[in-house]
Amino acid sequence: MPKAQTEPVRREEKISIDTQGRILLFGRPVGTIRKGDAVVDSAYQILEVNRFLLPRSKSLKFQSGLAKKLERDALVASAHLIRRARVYQLNPEIDPTMRFVGYQELLARHGGIHPEDYRLVFDGDVGSDDPETVYRMLRDSPPDGYKGHPLTRSDVLELYNPTVSRCFYIDTFALKPVVFEAAPEQGMTMTMQY
Repeated sequence: MPKAQTEPVRREEKISIDTQGRILLFGRPVGTIRKGDAVVDSAYQILEVNRFLLPRSKSLKFQSGLAKKLERDALVASAHLIRRARVYQLNPEIDPTMRFVGYQELLARHGGIHPEDYRLVFDGDVGSDDPETVYRMLRDSPPDGYKGHPLTRSDVLELYNPTVSRCFYIDTFALKPVVFEAAPEQGMTMTMQY
């Protein structure tokens, strides 16, 4: 896979590739790239798109109507999303030096996140797929059924549906995408890196 597929999309970029392999022009899907083969809607056969894709792909083809199809697919997919979240917080008996630390400090002191050190404190519908929105909601006004403290540094937030799981470490100034594999008794069924 081209390196650009694994990089997060930056909002200031005119052309980018998201984690699903969609080619985005100002945030709107205009094509796809799979195994190095790029296909772009023929309406976007412009010099800037070509310059962006040529070093990132083995082949470049154009297909009429692809952008509309990608938009429709995204709408259908979003109609079936289950907007759920899980929150994991450190067990009470855990080493106090692991609590409320940034991700880099956790890596330096303890070698990273250890799922066995965490317990599930929430699993429920949150009504959003946006990590920042969910973070603010769970931090500021946790819903009924939430059994932990409001979200804070060193907690893990998982957004999921039946096919996708995205986990984030609550870092000092941001949500850090991480791989987090909770124990089966905590209800986790899959883990994917965002």
